Amino acid sequence: MEHTERDEQGAGRDGREDMIAALIRGAGPREDPPMDHYREVLDATHSQWARSVARRRRRRRGLGLAASIAAALVVVGLMSRFDGADTGPLVVAATDAMVGYVEFRSASATEWTALTAPGLAMTRGTRIRTSGDGRAGLRLEDGTSLRLDQASEISFDSAGRVRLARGSVYIDTGSDPGPARRVEVVTPAGIVWDVGTQFEVRYREDILTLRIREGRVILERDADEIQGVAGEQVLLDQTGRIERTAFSPFDAEWHWVQAVAPLPYQDTLTVHELLEWVARETGREVHFSEPGLATRASRTILHGNPHRLLPMEALAVMLATTDLTYTVAAEGEILIAAMPQ
Repeated sequence: MEHTERDEQGAGRDGREDMIAALIRGAGPREDPPMDHYREVLDATHSQWARSVARRRRRRRGLGLAASIAAALVVVGLMSRFDGADTGPLVVAATDAMVGYVEFRSASATEWTALTAPGLAMTRGTRIRTSGDGRAGLRLEDGTSLRLDQASEISFDSAGRVRLARGSVYIDTGSDPGPARRVEVVTPAGIVWDVGTQFEVRYREDILTLRIREGRVILERDADEIQGVAGEQVLLDQTGRIERTAFSPFDAEWHWVQAVAPLPYQDTLTVHELLEWVARETGREVHFSEPGLATRASRTILHGNPHRLLPMEALAVMLATTDLTYTVAAEGEILIAAMPQ
């Protein structure tokens, strides 16, 4: 009897499997999921990525960004598996801040799309451009800050290589210790790459201008290498003539980069960390009027969010909540003092 029951159970399973197989064959091949679904998943991941980036302080931004972009890569990889591709596009950067009108175009798109909010992931081959009143700030996958001035356009070859078609791009590889970062900016006049620095590459009307705020940069032109160092402007015209002039790290020409600078925090930080950010973004040095104030600055916690205030505006607003004050004591110096009792 047991043998007969097992035979009957086996025959039942075979019958159900045949029925399921027939239903699958009758249904035909499954349609690919709509691209709108892909975009919803990717947009959700981008939003989470942006919130994650905002919570990380500047000194830890490299690790946080790498993890966030890795999550975006997982989604892009899943999408490529759905549509049958072997590999998905590589996420190389994400938008961080915008002023005015900015638009982008992915490698596969035929039309430009307006950027309406930060947090959009940029893949290899994406182009981004600003209008006459627009500026944009982006974060590369290693945390490097890349900023576009007005009427500028770039495209991404990779996370460490961008092409500047026109306008101005500013690069800040960060002051945090760690592996050396290198970003190449390809222009019609040559390739510019940095050695741990802050610098601007400007290409307009066939004239290439390099401004070095910190560190040094190399311009590769044909078989030649032209080097620029901190505090210097190097101009290369269409005839190949080179002109070098001094250029202050706190010159007014640097002011545009502050408008789309990455914020150092989301919720809380110390006065010392705020001062570090202000100094880096303005090119000025911070000094204290008396011993012990540096220790107080490192222990005083600030609360709140300056949102999109410029660095010196943020300094004024945030220090107003403490017993410290500041003055621009001399050219290139911010002096921190105790508030009079």
